Amino acid sequence: MANMTVEREVSIDASTEAVWEILSDVERWYEWTPSIKSILLLDPKPLHLGSTALVEQPRLPRAKWQVTEIDPGRGFSWEANSVGAHSVGEHWITPNSQGGVKVTLRIRQSGLLAWVSSAGLEGSHASTWPWRHEA
Repeated sequence: MANMTVEREVSIDASTEAVWEILSDVERWYEWTPSIKSILLLDPKPLHLGSTALVEQPRLPRAKWQVTEIDPGRGFSWEANSVGAHSVGEHWITPNSQGGVKVTLRIRQSGLLAWVSSAGLEGSHASTWPWRHEA
């Protein structure tokens, strides 16, 4: 069974609140990252434990993701199962000593086909975030 992890970290000169506003508004991710075609929340906003969403990404089949951990203002994790792979997406904000934040985005995949899905994630969204949303 294959296990794959793709992780990106970036420092941002913005407040935790400003970054959380962007990070938690998953339905608008398509506006700033080419790794997302669309996300449709199937539950009312705001994002909460148990929220589910249909996520469409280039070169990958549509998947249903469910929030399995959330700390509002700090981050969340969500999970999806597909044929041959289980995926966990982690999105966490950590304040730094300069008044900004570090954002860690991580995708962990396991299963026989995890390597197929991970190949499509190399251009993942940490490098394309709209960091100009400064507070």
